[in-house]
Amino acid sequence: MKSLSSYIMAGVQTSLEWDGHFHAFSHRGVNKMSNAERRVGFADIELDCLDQYKDIPGMYDRMMPKCKGIGAWLATALKIEDIKEIYKRHPNDIVGFGELKLYDKFKGKPVNFKKISFAREVCKFSEECGNLPVYIHYELIEPQHVRAVDKLLRDFPDVPIVLCHLGMNQSNHDFAFNAAKMLASEHGNCWLDISWDAADYLSNNPLLITQLPQDRIFWGSDTSPRLVAHDFKSASPENIEDWKNAVNPYMNSDRNIRRLFAIT
Repeated sequence: MKSLSSYIMAGVQTSLEWDGHFHAFSHRGVNKMSNAERRVGFADIELDCLDQYKDIPGMYDRMMPKCKGIGAWLATALKIEDIKEIYKRHPNDIVGFGELKLYDKFKGKPVNFKKISFAREVCKFSEECGNLPVYIHYELIEPQHVRAVDKLLRDFPDVPIVLCHLGMNQSNHDFAFNAAKMLASEHGNCWLDISWDAADYLSNNPLLITQLPQDRIFWGSDTSPRLVAHDFKSASPENIEDWKNAVNPYMNSDRNIRRLFAIT
Protein backbone atom coordinates (compact mmCIF):
# COMPACT_ATOMS: atom_id res chain seq x y z
CA MET A 1 0.00 0.00 0.00
CA LYS A 2 1.29 3.44 -0.91
CA SER A 3 1.93 5.92 1.88
CA LEU A 4 0.03 9.18 2.16
CA SER A 5 3.15 11.14 1.25
CA SER A 6 3.63 9.12 -1.94
CA TYR A 7 0.15 10.12 -3.11
CA ILE A 8 0.76 13.75 -2.20
CA MET A 9 4.07 13.90 -4.01
CA ALA A 10 2.95 12.07 -7.14
CA GLY A 11 3.63 14.23 -10.17
CA VAL A 12 5.30 17.02 -8.20
CA GLN A 13 8.69 18.34 -9.30
CA THR A 14 11.80 16.66 -7.98
CA SER A 15 14.23 19.45 -8.84
CA LEU A 16 14.07 23.22 -8.96
CA GLU A 17 14.87 25.57 -11.83
CA TRP A 18 13.71 28.73 -10.04
CA ASP A 19 14.69 30.47 -6.81
CA GLY A 20 11.67 32.61 -5.97
CA HIS A 21 13.31 34.91 -3.39
CA PHE A 22 16.84 36.05 -4.19
CA HIS A 23 18.60 39.22 -3.06
CA ALA A 24 20.61 39.85 -6.22
CA PHE A 25 22.69 42.72 -4.90
CA SER A 26 23.23 45.24 -2.12
CA HIS A 27 25.79 47.95 -1.38
CA ARG A 28 28.21 45.06 -0.79
CA GLY A 29 28.00 43.92 -4.40
CA VAL A 30 26.43 41.04 -6.33
CA ASN A 31 25.09 37.85 -4.78
CA LYS A 32 26.25 34.66 -6.50
CA MET A 33 24.97 32.19 -3.92
CA SER A 34 22.16 30.13 -5.44
CA ASN A 35 22.00 26.75 -7.13
CA ALA A 36 18.94 27.74 -9.15
CA GLU A 37 19.24 28.39 -12.87
CA ARG A 38 16.76 31.29 -12.77
CA ARG A 39 15.92 33.66 -9.96
CA VAL A 40 13.37 36.23 -8.89
CA GLY A 41 15.86 38.94 -8.01
CA PHE A 42 15.79 42.27 -6.19
CA ALA A 43 17.96 44.50 -4.05
CA ASP A 44 18.70 43.77 -0.40
CA ILE A 45 18.33 46.97 1.63
CA GLU A 46 20.24 46.66 4.89
CA LEU A 47 18.35 48.77 7.38
CA ASP A 48 21.41 49.36 9.57
CA CYS A 49 23.34 50.78 6.60
CA LEU A 50 20.81 53.26 5.25
CA ASP A 51 23.46 55.79 4.24
CA GLN A 52 24.48 53.30 1.54
CA TYR A 53 21.00 53.40 -0.07
CA LYS A 54 20.45 57.08 -0.78
CA ASP A 55 20.29 56.40 -4.53
CA ILE A 56 18.56 53.04 -4.96
CA PRO A 57 17.51 53.72 -8.59
CA GLY A 58 21.16 54.40 -9.42
CA MET A 59 22.16 51.19 -7.64
CA TYR A 60 19.74 49.25 -9.85
CA ASP A 61 21.26 50.92 -12.93
CA ARG A 62 24.76 49.84 -11.90
CA MET A 63 24.03 46.39 -10.52
CA MET A 64 21.43 44.89 -12.84
CA PRO A 65 23.89 44.33 -15.74
CA LYS A 66 26.28 42.55 -13.35
CA CYS A 67 23.73 40.02 -12.09
CA LYS A 68 23.46 36.67 -13.82
CA GLY A 69 20.54 34.27 -13.93
CA ILE A 70 17.79 36.73 -13.03
CA GLY A 71 14.65 35.56 -14.79
CA ALA A 72 12.36 38.12 -13.11
CA TRP A 73 13.38 41.48 -11.66
CA LEU A 74 11.50 43.21 -8.84
CA ALA A 75 11.93 46.88 -7.94
CA THR A 76 12.31 47.64 -4.25
CA ALA A 77 13.12 50.74 -2.25
CA LEU A 78 12.13 52.53 0.94
CA LYS A 79 9.79 55.05 -0.67
CA ILE A 80 7.31 54.92 -3.52
CA GLU A 81 9.07 57.60 -5.55
CA ASP A 82 12.19 55.44 -5.89
CA ILE A 83 10.16 52.37 -6.86
CA LYS A 84 8.43 54.38 -9.56
CA GLU A 85 11.77 55.69 -10.81
CA ILE A 86 13.29 52.19 -11.02
CA TYR A 87 10.29 51.00 -12.98
CA LYS A 88 10.47 54.05 -15.26
CA ARG A 89 14.14 53.36 -16.03
CA HIS A 90 13.70 49.60 -16.59
CA PRO A 91 10.13 49.02 -17.82
CA ASN A 92 11.08 45.98 -19.89
CA ASP A 93 12.87 44.24 -17.02
CA ILE A 94 10.82 45.00 -13.91
CA VAL A 95 7.93 42.54 -13.55
CA GLY A 96 6.99 43.17 -9.94
CA PHE A 97 7.81 45.05 -6.74
CA GLY A 98 9.49 44.16 -3.46
CA GLU A 99 10.61 42.65 -1.24
CA LEU A 100 9.18 45.56 0.77
CA LYS A 101 10.94 45.41 4.13
CA LEU A 102 8.15 46.36 6.52
CA TYR A 103 10.18 45.78 9.67
CA ASP A 104 9.66 46.99 13.22
CA LYS A 105 12.99 45.48 14.33
CA PHE A 106 16.22 44.80 12.48
CA LYS A 107 19.03 42.82 14.10
CA GLY A 108 17.30 43.23 17.45
CA LYS A 109 17.01 47.02 17.28
CA PRO A 110 13.75 48.97 16.73
CA VAL A 111 13.22 50.47 13.28
CA ASN A 112 10.22 52.36 11.98
CA PHE A 113 9.40 50.59 8.72
CA LYS A 114 6.42 48.38 9.64
CA LYS A 115 3.99 50.54 7.73
CA ILE A 116 1.29 48.78 5.75
CA SER A 117 0.59 52.18 4.21
CA PHE A 118 3.78 51.81 2.14
CA ALA A 119 2.55 48.46 0.83
CA ARG A 120 -0.72 50.14 -0.09
CA GLU A 121 1.14 52.80 -2.09
CA VAL A 122 3.03 50.13 -3.98
CA CYS A 123 -0.10 48.06 -4.63
CA LYS A 124 -1.83 51.15 -6.00
CA PHE A 125 1.11 51.72 -8.36
CA SER A 126 1.01 48.04 -9.28
CA GLU A 127 -2.59 48.48 -10.42
CA GLU A 128 -1.45 51.29 -12.71
CA CYS A 129 1.22 48.99 -14.16
CA GLY A 130 -1.17 46.11 -14.88
CA ASN A 131 -1.37 44.38 -11.48
CA LEU A 132 2.23 43.23 -11.09
CA PRO A 133 3.12 41.03 -8.08
CA VAL A 134 4.14 42.72 -4.83
CA TYR A 135 6.37 40.95 -2.28
CA ILE A 136 5.99 42.11 1.34
CA HIS A 137 7.97 41.19 4.45
CA TYR A 138 5.37 41.81 7.14
CA GLU A 139 5.56 39.65 10.24
CA LEU A 140 2.26 38.33 11.59
CA ILE A 141 2.84 38.64 15.33
CA GLU A 142 -0.51 39.89 16.61
CA PRO A 143 -4.13 39.76 15.35
CA GLN A 144 -3.90 43.40 14.28
CA HIS A 145 -1.18 42.46 11.79
CA VAL A 146 -3.42 39.79 10.29
CA ARG A 147 -6.25 42.30 9.97
CA ALA A 148 -3.93 44.77 8.23
CA VAL A 149 -2.88 42.21 5.61
CA ASP A 150 -6.47 41.03 5.22
CA LYS A 151 -7.58 44.59 4.41
CA LEU A 152 -4.69 45.03 1.98
CA LEU A 153 -5.71 41.88 0.13
CA ARG A 154 -9.36 42.96 0.07
CA ASP A 155 -8.59 46.45 -1.19
CA PHE A 156 -6.35 45.26 -4.04
CA PRO A 157 -8.01 42.01 -5.19
CA ASP A 158 -6.35 42.00 -8.61
CA VAL A 159 -2.80 42.52 -7.32
CA PRO A 160 -0.92 39.30 -6.45
CA ILE A 161 0.51 39.96 -2.98
CA VAL A 162 3.27 37.62 -1.84
CA LEU A 163 3.53 37.21 1.94
CA CYS A 164 7.23 36.48 2.30
CA HIS A 165 8.21 33.74 4.76
CA LEU A 166 4.49 33.26 5.53
CA GLY A 167 4.84 36.27 7.83
CA MET A 168 7.14 34.31 10.13
CA ASN A 169 10.03 35.31 12.34
CA GLN A 170 12.00 33.17 14.79
CA SER A 171 9.28 33.02 17.46
CA ASN A 172 5.81 33.21 15.85
CA HIS A 173 5.78 30.05 13.71
CA ASP A 174 2.47 28.47 14.68
CA PHE A 175 0.51 31.72 14.83
CA ALA A 176 1.92 32.96 11.52
CA PHE A 177 1.35 29.64 9.75
CA ASN A 178 -2.31 29.52 10.73
CA ALA A 179 -2.80 33.20 9.90
CA ALA A 180 -1.12 32.86 6.50
CA LYS A 181 -3.16 29.74 5.75
CA MET A 182 -6.35 31.59 6.59
CA LEU A 183 -5.43 34.65 4.51
CA ALA A 184 -4.53 32.51 1.51
CA SER A 185 -7.72 30.47 1.79
CA GLU A 186 -9.87 33.61 1.85
CA HIS A 187 -8.04 35.63 -0.80
CA GLY A 188 -7.12 34.32 -4.23
CA ASN A 189 -4.54 37.10 -4.60
CA CYS A 190 -2.55 35.96 -1.54
CA TRP A 191 0.62 34.08 -2.44
CA LEU A 192 3.01 32.44 0.02
CA ASP A 193 6.78 32.45 -0.22
CA ILE A 194 8.33 29.48 1.61
CA SER A 195 11.73 30.88 2.48
CA TRP A 196 13.97 31.34 5.51
CA ASP A 197 12.00 30.96 8.77
CA ALA A 198 9.08 29.43 6.87
CA ALA A 199 11.37 27.02 5.05
CA ASP A 200 13.09 26.04 8.30
CA TYR A 201 9.75 25.52 10.08
CA LEU A 202 8.12 23.58 7.25
CA SER A 203 11.19 21.43 6.62
CA ASN A 204 10.42 19.89 10.02
CA ASN A 205 6.68 19.70 9.30
CA PRO A 206 6.46 19.21 5.51
CA LEU A 207 2.96 17.74 5.47
CA LEU A 208 1.68 21.14 6.65
CA ILE A 209 2.48 22.39 3.15
CA THR A 210 -0.45 20.36 1.84
CA GLN A 211 -2.77 22.64 3.86
CA LEU A 212 -1.69 25.64 1.77
CA PRO A 213 -3.07 26.58 -1.68
CA GLN A 214 -1.05 24.41 -4.04
CA ASP A 215 -1.25 26.90 -6.91
CA ARG A 216 0.07 29.86 -4.87
CA ILE A 217 3.14 28.64 -2.97
CA PHE A 218 6.79 28.57 -3.97
CA TRP A 219 10.35 28.18 -2.70
CA GLY A 220 12.99 30.88 -2.21
CA SER A 221 16.51 30.73 -0.79
CA ASP A 222 16.50 34.30 0.60
CA THR A 223 20.27 34.46 0.21
CA SER A 224 21.95 37.85 0.12
CA PRO A 225 25.39 39.50 -0.09
CA ARG A 226 25.13 40.20 3.65
CA LEU A 227 24.66 36.51 4.40
CA VAL A 228 27.78 35.69 2.42
CA ALA A 229 29.81 38.54 3.93
CA HIS A 230 28.89 37.42 7.46
CA ASP A 231 30.04 33.89 6.67
CA PHE A 232 26.52 32.40 6.85
CA LYS A 233 26.27 32.88 10.62
CA SER A 234 22.45 32.75 10.57
CA ALA A 235 22.18 29.72 8.26
CA SER A 236 24.74 27.79 6.27
CA PRO A 237 24.45 26.87 2.58
CA GLU A 238 23.89 23.32 3.78
CA ASN A 239 20.99 24.44 5.99
CA ILE A 240 19.35 26.23 3.07
CA GLU A 241 19.85 23.25 0.78
CA ASP A 242 18.37 20.92 3.40
CA TRP A 243 15.30 23.17 3.76
CA LYS A 244 14.83 23.20 0.00
CA ASN A 245 15.12 19.44 -0.32
CA ALA A 246 12.66 18.90 2.51
CA VAL A 247 9.87 21.18 1.24
CA ASN A 248 10.34 20.88 -2.51
CA PRO A 249 8.56 17.51 -2.97
CA TYR A 250 5.36 18.90 -1.44
CA MET A 251 4.72 21.66 -3.98
CA ASN A 252 5.26 22.65 -7.58
CA SER A 253 7.30 25.78 -7.02
CA ASP A 254 8.57 26.33 -10.57
CA ARG A 255 5.10 26.03 -12.07
CA ASN A 256 3.71 28.52 -9.58
CA ILE A 257 6.49 31.06 -10.12
CA ARG A 258 5.95 30.92 -13.87
CA ARG A 259 2.23 31.40 -13.30
CA LEU A 260 2.78 34.32 -10.91
CA PHE A 261 4.88 36.19 -13.47
CA ALA A 262 3.07 34.90 -16.57
CA ILE A 263 6.24 33.22 -17.86
CA THR A 264 5.71 30.62 -20.58
